[in-house]
Parts: sequence; structure tokens; C-alpha cells
Amino acid sequence: MQSSISLLDVKYLFEKLNKFGSELKIDKWDLGASSTKDISVQVQKGESKQLKGSQKTSITIRVWNKSNQVGITSTTDFTHNGLRKAMKGALEASHYGNKNEAPDFSPLAHKPL
Repeated sequence: MQSSISLLDVKYLFEKLNKFGSELKIDKWDLGASSTKDISVQVQKGESKQLKGSQKTSITIRVWNKSNQVGITSTTDFTHNGLRKAMKGALEASHYGNKNEAPDFSPLAHKPL
């Protein structure tokens, strides 16, 4: 496995986060993902002078603790250690979550895509 994953690999993310969830005794979690590519060119007198490009990929992880409090974190580090740190960070953040108003999954979350 590469030390860094440049594209969103759903199978890889699911396997890693499921493993870390089990290790950290997290029963409920989800994630959101974002990936963008941006290319721009500077043109002067009809000639291109500078070309810029960037690719940004990140995920946001939500974790529910045993008290149903939610913690959220995000990362751009998709390595084994980066994902583990993000999952642990979300769990730690959950202890500051609102005990009275925890969001839950939409009923559509369990439907086939």
C-alpha cells in the first residue's frame, strides 16, 4: 500500500475505519468526502505565462460515543496512521458533544445506493 492515497478509495477507507472503529470500541460512525481539481492559466498578450494546478481531497469523520454524543474531525492524511489519528480525534471530540441533541443517520442511509 502506498504511504499516501491520492484518490478516494472507498473500499480502503471503509476497511481502515471499520478496523479502527472496532479497536476503539466505536459502534457508530460515518464519513463525508470531498475531492476537487483546480487548474488555471495566466495569459498575457495571447500567450500562456503560468499554469497552476491543485488537487484537494479530504474526509470528515463523525463518531458517536456510548453516550450518543457526536464528535467530528477531518483529515487529508489517508495513511494508516492519519486515518487512525482522525478516528481517535473524533472519538475524543465526542465527549464535548451535546447530550440533548445528537444528530442521527437519515433513514435513507441504510438503503442500497
